[in-house]
Amino acid sequence: MKRINRPGLAVLLLVVANPLVLASDVSYWTHSTADDYAEAMLENLVVTNYGDVQLTRRLEPLAEGMPGVSVVYALVEAPDGTVYAGTGPGGIILRIRDGQAQRFELPGAGNIFALVLDGQGRLLAGTGGEAGKVLRVSFDGDEAATEEMFAAEGVRYVWRIARHADGKLYVATGPTAALYELGDGEPRQVFTAPGEKNLLSLALGEGDTLYVGTDPNGLVWQVNRRTGESRVLFDAAEPEVTALLVSGRVLYVVGAARGEAGMEEEPGAGMPEVMGSATPITRQPVVLPVDPDLPPPEPDRLPLDEIREMQDPPDLPGQDQPEEAPDQDQPDEL
Repeated sequence: MKRINRPGLAVLLLVVANPLVLASDVSYWTHSTADDYAEAMLENLVVTNYGDVQLTRRLEPLAEGMPGVSVVYALVEAPDGTVYAGTGPGGIILRIRDGQAQRFELPGAGNIFALVLDGQGRLLAGTGGEAGKVLRVSFDGDEAATEEMFAAEGVRYVWRIARHADGKLYVATGPTAALYELGDGEPRQVFTAPGEKNLLSLALGEGDTLYVGTDPNGLVWQVNRRTGESRVLFDAAEPEVTALLVSGRVLYVVGAARGEAGMEEEPGAGMPEVMGSATPITRQPVVLPVDPDLPPPEPDRLPLDEIREMQDPPDLPGQDQPEEAPDQDQPDEL
């Protein structure tokens, strides 16, 4: 019987197949920005602003095609799991529970930029448009009723509302960049950021400390809610500070550009002279990791412990200032 040499056959097949592999074309793809994926079909993936493709969380639309709703500005969750969404430009609040969205119109509200729950669990809404107001919202069946809690001359936008542990409310407004306190009596103006138009963001710190982010100079101010004393902690490269978050001993800051063509600003470009000796903290370049198993880079953050050790500036904003601040030696950047 003729025997077949199987190892030899395997070698022969390999030699025949190799020319086919060597003759195939090699294609290269280079991606560096999110726009490179603009026409791609993504499934269970997300593209970051660095052009990276990553796995994403499952997304489930809760409300679509709602009349009068073009954008969602604010979200808040009640203790029972109900989620409220403040939208614009039609003054619509969406109430989402059990996976269903219900639409409520607040007449004359315009844009609803801020939502918060008061100490009794009632919904408060900050509006903007012709006039900025804080409204207490109650629901009865398919209808919503409002009660005006706050309105002030010159206030057209209520950008943020924060509730302190003692029950007092703090309201960040524009276009006069004023911060108000709402308590048992009349509203009290706590602080106004000189040279600014809007207080776009607001966060509560320890004790009596508040943090506000401004537009158009992109500053973060530390404010004492009882005395009104204030100082600049951070000068962002972007003209708008749109969000602030205190987590433990760290303050996270989100800056945003307006998207104007050719707008390029260096850190410190928008800093007003009223800062005195407060020190801007410049942004460092982010180096992306090469190894995909490495954790993503940490965002810019302000170490609050080190900030508290800085000496307060001798001249607080709001006092008479010279036309040109004298040159001073700046402390080392944080």
